[in-house]
Amino acid sequence: MFYTVLHQLVDPRNIGMIIRSHVAFGGKGFIFSGYDPPYKFSKKNKAYSRSLEKHCIAQQFAKSDDLFEWLKNEDIKSVAIEITKEAVLLPEFVFPEKCAIIFGKESGGLPDELIEKCDYVVKIPQFGNIGSMNVAISASIVMYELNRNNKDIKDVDNKMYSYS
Repeated sequence: MFYTVLHQLVDPRNIGMIIRSHVAFGGKGFIFSGYDPPYKFSKKNKAYSRSLEKHCIAQQFAKSDDLFEWLKNEDIKSVAIEITKEAVLLPEFVFPEKCAIIFGKESGGLPDELIEKCDYVVKIPQFGNIGSMNVAISASIVMYELNRNNKDIKDVDNKMYSYS
């Protein structure tokens, strides 16, 4: 079981695409962190998410301290997705049974103070000449890897879309 936490993301396209991946990969809850006032969905979000936010249990925490208190009370381990020297490479990381994967804003990522509060820090290995990837792409890769060895996953027979 996993939760997806977005900390101060701005671009509605990224937020919408992450929600879409969150639902596709079986995420439980969706959390907005660091937004004051609370984050509101726009038409752009809904276009990119295909309105799948209706399928998410969404929560908001203006302060990261409140987020971490809630995670502790729910016995959910926090996993920051960030490029740091101490981070574990994604293919080597074993996700806890209950975890919250935390993504930072498009420019700058997660603040150091938030990373320090996390139980784990994980980074996606990269092989080219680029320093980082788009946050929505990163979220999809992490969600896939989180589920890759899940024996309970069933393929979805979705007749709504044609891929021909």
